[in-house]
Amino acid sequence: MFTLDQRYQDANREVALKRKLIQDPDQSFWEGARPKLGTTLGEAVVFSILSLLLDADRTLTTKSKGLPRDGSLMIRFSHPNWVAEDNIRALGCFRDAAVVAMRIFLEGIRHKRKPRGIGIAVDALRSAVQLHRSAADKLPSFSSRYVHREYVCCSQGELNGTKWELVFESCAAGFPYLLEGERETFEGTLRKFPASKRIRKILVVDVGAGSTDAGYMVRTVRPRDSKGIMKPLLIWLPAADALEIAGRWLTDKIFAEAKQQGRRFTQFEAEEFKTTNQGWYLKPYVHEWTGMISDHVAEYVSGIRDDICLPKSPDLEVVLTGGSSVVLPLRDETMRRVRTALEHRGRAAFAGAKLINVSRPESLGRSYREVEVAQLAVSLGASDPRLTELKAYPDGLVQSGFAMTM
Repeated sequence: MFTLDQRYQDANREVALKRKLIQDPDQSFWEGARPKLGTTLGEAVVFSILSLLLDADRTLTTKSKGLPRDGSLMIRFSHPNWVAEDNIRALGCFRDAAVVAMRIFLEGIRHKRKPRGIGIAVDALRSAVQLHRSAADKLPSFSSRYVHREYVCCSQGELNGTKWELVFESCAAGFPYLLEGERETFEGTLRKFPASKRIRKILVVDVGAGSTDAGYMVRTVRPRDSKGIMKPLLIWLPAADALEIAGRWLTDKIFAEAKQQGRRFTQFEAEEFKTTNQGWYLKPYVHEWTGMISDHVAEYVSGIRDDICLPKSPDLEVVLTGGSSVVLPLRDETMRRVRTALEHRGRAAFAGAKLINVSRPESLGRSYREVEVAQLAVSLGASDPRLTELKAYPDGLVQSGFAMTM
């Protein structure tokens, strides 16, 4: 595995493994070697996840830190919003590969560490996968139709004293924004809370490389308990299906146009061009791209099952994350379509919507810039210990099921 700029220099290298899994979930996973790699798709996905684990461990070592071995370690694997029936198999394959990679990581494997890459011999990788496949074989199978209760049973476990779990990318990406500026809400003892701030609603649109994932979260506050203390409540509602149109689609269009014009342009340069220039915003393919993504988001907003918080003030806060979220036409069109979707829900009481960024990026651990927070949002959210406090409401927020929390 190589850094982005190195990866794009060699056409013989395989790219976008997760996108291949999204777009063709019925392909062979553990059997049939891919010509460019000499490994199966399953082995390649294991390798990619394993490389990230090895790199994380290396990074901690350079900071004179290490992974805890006392049972307190939780490893989270974020995945696209694979909730559509066609994507359930992809979800199962990804889960199995993540667990196999984690087991190999915990047991150890010989690998080469380069300044900008990680290498594992193909034979060693294949042997390790065959040896540790049993860790995945013992896991329960996901239902052919997404059911949250069954998803929870299939998406968490423990290996060698280390816990693991899956998390939806829309949940992870929105979490830093949901908590940003509110640490005191969760760390202090609340006895008073302004009525105007009792509800926060966040719609997150994570435009990754291979998929766009949208989700909706709420932060509210429970009534005072017998001791007069008010406790915050973090809520996650069912997310939108993963949309396979995302950042790489736009990069490919930029690259193809440059090639057609005879310009010397690499895929890496196309990626850089996409996030640092604005002169191409009027291109027809930009309009097509923003339309497909904003249509998807608007359809999701129209069906969010929240009759408790969504209609109330304050405004719905909209967050765009991922590297491609900096493309301004996407932000503008998404906000226009979200506002229209809220208006069309048929209730004049629905509040408006506003686009937000993090107000203090440095509060998330180091001197991040806003664009870096957007690019790293999934990782920042997935690694946040408070993510365990996010409670799923698979049936939505309706009077009968939510009255006790307001």
